[in-house]
Amino acid sequence: SGRKKGVDAAAPHALGHTVVAGRGASVSWPASLVGGARFSENPWSVLKERAQIAGKELATILLSREHGRRAVTLIAYSTGTCVILECLKELDRMIEDGTCLEKDALGIVENVVLISVPVHVGRKDWRKIRRVTSGRVVNCRAKNDWVLRFISRLKSYDVSSSLAGVVRKSYEGVEDI
Repeated sequence: SGRKKGVDAAAPHALGHTVVAGRGASVSWPASLVGGARFSENPWSVLKERAQIAGKELATILLSREHGRRAVTLIAYSTGTCVILECLKELDRMIEDGTCLEKDALGIVENVVLISVPVHVGRKDWRKIRRVTSGRVVNCRAKNDWVLRFISRLKSYDVSSSLAGVVRKSYEGVEDI
């Protein structure tokens, strides 16, 4: 048993000095690339994908009026804001492409409160959000949230100064506090 362990440990090292080593390297190199492909699925890209799915689903549920005829207020913090943003953009998209009537989509969302948004939200997106929100849109910033800045730097090459949850930006109809 001790000898077997020794042979098992020495065999890969011994093979490394033979012709088999070249063939092994040709197989192991692509395998390492394939194994490293999972690295590209970092938590932020998974978050973005899941937020898009959840946002579309939330938009569909809101349009079905299962909650009744009352308008809703959507409030989210940090990564949850990504779901709300995707939901509101999806409602706007559904109006634009005719999937739903404007009169059916408008008025569903009364107020939106987004706290520490970890992504960039541009002027075009704020307009979409404003369009489908009948009341207030409030972006609660945390200019000293260094954790938010640090995490955002890890997630992508975006400049941290563009994060909606960190830097003050002035957009029509959006309260930035």
